[in-house]
Amino acid sequence: MCSGFYSVASLTAAGFSCFLADKQYFSFSGFSGLASTAGFVFTQSGTESTFSGAGLNFIGSSFSYNYSVALYNPLPGQAFESYNTDASGSSTGGALTYSKSLSTIAPGPVTGPSTSVNGSGGGNLVIFAAGETGPVVFSGTLTRIGGKIDYFADSLKQYKDPTINEVPGPLPLLGAGAAFCFSRRLRSRIKRAA
Repeated sequence: MCSGFYSVASLTAAGFSCFLADKQYFSFSGFSGLASTAGFVFTQSGTESTFSGAGLNFIGSSFSYNYSVALYNPLPGQAFESYNTDASGSSTGGALTYSKSLSTIAPGPVTGPSTSVNGSGGGNLVIFAAGETGPVVFSGTLTRIGGKIDYFADSLKQYKDPTINEVPGPLPLLGAGAAFCFSRRLRSRIKRAA
């Protein structure tokens, strides 16, 4: 399970993966030049999952990173819908000026990459073609021109096909009831015969 804070070393360790709801995050690489205090978390809110980094204290020119996300035993009708990215920081050492992009080569994105510039908020929403179930490989790049970059967030939204019902209908319940009645009748016959 994706819980707690993760360091760059733990994310990029061989074989690291974690699960957030029905998504698996894995194959992290990059992240060089960040402060040793940088911590990364995974959060889930409704149909949106977010991978974010805080305490980055980044004053270099740019850093890049990659990771993959796959749906793990998803309920019927579940697929990736869209993704987005953003970042923020402070004016330490000059006005904050940066650009942040997140892109994927997954089959079928309608637009891309998602970009955020100078904390404008939200970036550009990238919509996947219907039914994209992954795994999706993401590539992020954060380029700093001035100031200090402290935080970034990559959000991934999930889609549920409203025409598919994953809740069992009444027939399985009726079948269970019929089996229960049949077993009671069978037991009473065996008692009478004994």
